[in-house]
Amino acid sequence: MGAYDGYTGRIEVDDHTITILRQGMAAKLSGQRVPSRTLPLAAVSDVAFKDASRLVNGHLQIAFGGEPLPALTATTAASDPNTVLFRHKQREAFRELAAFLQKVVAMNRSQGVDSAQVYAAADDPQAHHVGKLDAYAQRLEEKSATLQAQSEERQAAGRQDRGEKLAAKLDPSGERPDIVAAAARMSNRLGGGRELKKLAEHLHDGEEVQLIAQGTYADRQGILVLTNLRLLFLFHGLVSQAKEDFPLRLISSVQTKSGMVTGELRVFVSGNNAVIKGIVKNDLAPLADAVREGIAAASTPPPAPAATAAAPEPPDVFAQIEKLADLHRAGILSDEEFAEKKRELLGRL
Repeated sequence: MGAYDGYTGRIEVDDHTITILRQGMAAKLSGQRVPSRTLPLAAVSDVAFKDASRLVNGHLQIAFGGEPLPALTATTAASDPNTVLFRHKQREAFRELAAFLQKVVAMNRSQGVDSAQVYAAADDPQAHHVGKLDAYAQRLEEKSATLQAQSEERQAAGRQDRGEKLAAKLDPSGERPDIVAAAARMSNRLGGGRELKKLAEHLHDGEEVQLIAQGTYADRQGILVLTNLRLLFLFHGLVSQAKEDFPLRLISSVQTKSGMVTGELRVFVSGNNAVIKGIVKNDLAPLADAVREGIAAASTPPPAPAATAAAPEPPDVFAQIEKLADLHRAGILSDEEFAEKKRELLGRL
């Protein structure tokens, strides 16, 4: 936007209007007595551009209000009120202006602007009606806001529709909403559909899926699944399958390494480590943080059991035998009674 000086006139453009000034000797010789014209950009309906060479002048021709662009000759181009000629040294500036006006035309058409109505709304097309232009600019802003709101509604509806299709594809029975929710948060699901469908078959009773990401382990591209119990890598090919799980209670730590688009997760288990590569960056950091939280939770010792009353100590068998012997010597117990009681006590040892 700015001012563009040509051979037969000048074009000025700002945020909302375009002004054409017929000036210079060539304009006077053409017999034109057209005063400067300021019109809304929304009235621009078409643009024609002819580049300049060192021998032949170029021209920029503008149509307003849906009027067709008339065919021009070397003579009529100089006299057309909506055309400005320019020399070879001015061609770069007019190329820029032509490109801008072509974008204006495309925007007017995409937004359904009625350029004829805008053009006719000016009581005097030769004058600049600031109030009407401001009102028109406001209408454009309101229409733009409406189009934006409609676009956001369509996007939201599209996301909901994709979510419902994903749920139907992964879990037609509706029994594993945890898998559907984790899959919906994945940044990349291309190539992992088979593993996602088979995932429920590999889960234990009471095991809940928290996060899922795509990754490559041992040259196999599958999915990496974090549950409340373990970190699970799952690969389901057409011919072969592979599964590797890392219980959270056995993982000592995890490390990440990130590149431009993807990164890797290194899992340390019992002195060894496993590297899962090709994880999308947006999935890598949340997954690593969640694994660390799971490790901390798994390593927390269970609460100590409540203290119970001490069991009574067993009676001293030998002390009781001595008491029986005293009774036997005193004649209270017969030989048979003493022998029988003694056998009973010895049987308790």
